[in-house]
Amino acid sequence: MKKSVMIICTCTLVLGMLHAQQNKTEILNQLPVESMISKAVSKAILSTKSFMIVKRDVIPYPDSWTALTPVEKQLRLFNILSRLSAQSGISYPLQNAGPVKKNTISDSYYMNASETDEAGDSSRQAESEENEHKKEQGKKQEREASEHESEHEGEEEHALTDPVCQVLPLHVERIAEQDETLFGDVRYNHIFTSTDNETLLTTTNLSKLKYLGSVCAEKNEYIMYMSVMQSDAGIVVTSVTTVNNHNKNKKILFWNLNLADIFSRKTDAVFAWYRSQLSLEK
Repeated sequence: MKKSVMIICTCTLVLGMLHAQQNKTEILNQLPVESMISKAVSKAILSTKSFMIVKRDVIPYPDSWTALTPVEKQLRLFNILSRLSAQSGISYPLQNAGPVKKNTISDSYYMNASETDEAGDSSRQAESEENEHKKEQGKKQEREASEHESEHEGEEEHALTDPVCQVLPLHVERIAEQDETLFGDVRYNHIFTSTDNETLLTTTNLSKLKYLGSVCAEKNEYIMYMSVMQSDAGIVVTSVTTVNNHNKNKKILFWNLNLADIFSRKTDAVFAWYRSQLSLEK
């Protein structure tokens, strides 16, 4: 666990829940060294008008995981992160958001699950050969999602059971659907990438985030990176949210909507949900 020790020593503040609305350089300095989330955020393209939010926490390993290997632990962390339907019911209070005082995720599910790499270690050798296929598949999913409002309006949607992997996948792309009080029915692209000690979930909105008729984020303007990583101190959970082409405050009718505060509270709620899911492990 040499890499894990280096991560914790470098990020001395990781033991406390942190959040900030800072610039890219400041945020990168708070992320685990040599992690996938750090590399992803470093490559993120930001518009002149944008904001970012970073949060971190450390969660103890379940007692029942003592005898598991690192790869077995990471597989379980991955599958827990994939329990999208379990996010139904997540709720958090809002401030200065007009008539909506609390945002609740009333429905949450996957529309399709393209397991683009399920073979674990054995598929590492073939990973380069699959890259182009994965990219094309991701583009196809995005095109299909972009037509959701116009082509599939009125059609019955079929939710999938949360996928459970038996082998840690290196790369998975899925289409997620969530219905929430504030932004309504929103479709997201989920991209999971994993190593033996980290899983990174990159969430991008494939439909507009709208509130009271006003657009708070156009397609692809909202991206949330969430990493779950093993360390000697526990499970390091880190997230960075980026919103392009919008300031953190948005005037809607009579209210000054603080988007940064809303997305910060949402991340807090997702962190609490992930912690609660870990507590169910036997």
